Amino acid sequence: SSNVTGVQTCALPISKIRLVLLDEAFSKMDKERSEVCLRYARELELQLIVCVPDERLQSLIRNVDSVYGFRRHQNQISMMHIDKGDYLEMMEGGQMRHSSQSHEP
Repeated sequence: SSNVTGVQTCALPISKIRLVLLDEAFSKMDKERSEVCLRYARELELQLIVCVPDERLQSLIRNVDSVYGFRRHQNQISMMHIDKGDYLEMMEGGQMRHSSQSHEP
């Protein structure tokens, strides 16, 4: 470690959890404002988990790293990983592949 103007610094960066959970945080924002917020969160090195309804996903998909979909049917909750590339392709008229896992509550 080194000492610079009285502040102790480490040679290795300190890893911190900067996790933020947001439930429909962008529901009343337009696409441009949502993108600005997501870019700012990246600048702050925040790890976001954002819950959005299906109709908002289209406007946010280009600014996220991973997407998981959840569905409830009767007493079962299904979770599926949605491949970002496949989703973007589907938005442009292609088909989407996904893997599905079911979990009982």
